[in-house]
Amino acid sequence: GLPISVRLVPVIVFYALVMAGVFVPGSSLVEEKEKGTLMALLVTPTRVSEILVSKWAFGLALATVMSGVTLALNGALGSRPFEVLAVLVVAAAMTSMIGLLVGVVSKDSTMLFGLIKGTGFILFMPALFYLFPDWPQWIAKLFPLYWVIEPIWQVSVMGERISTVWLELVVAVAITLAMLPPIILLARRMQNRMAAG
Repeated sequence: GLPISVRLVPVIVFYALVMAGVFVPGSSLVEEKEKGTLMALLVTPTRVSEILVSKWAFGLALATVMSGVTLALNGALGSRPFEVLAVLVVAAAMTSMIGLLVGVVSKDSTMLFGLIKGTGFILFMPALFYLFPDWPQWIAKLFPLYWVIEPIWQVSVMGERISTVWLELVVAVAITLAMLPPIILLARRMQNRMAAG
């Protein structure tokens, strides 16, 4: 029964999160690989983990700000902006971790764009369920970004308290932490490959 303008909010926030959280850290890392600045940094005492944390933190900050501004421009900050901000930080942390994973895996910008385009439907799928509420909603839970889009929807648009979405936030944090071991492993391989080349 909600108007389409309200049901579009998760789609708009999704794009803010993905552009700032996934694309910025991933493309920044790949650009440094291509220009050779990553290799130059690794010659210094800087560790690869410090570089990855800086990329992740930048994506986290940018995605939080961009999604917050997007909600504000659409009048969807709700009555509890600090709770919305907490949810946005979790969402930004998750999308930035996805961006790191894509950046570490990608050898060049062509591969980066191919991965983002190829997996875009997996990322975007949960947002479609807000446009088409008659679809079976349990299907959306099979996709990772559901666990951050749903809390944003509930707290910002529907006016719920953050305590009502604690389970979704816990799952989102668990997914974020689960990406850490593959990122570390792939970063070590990337570093070894760059040192050998």
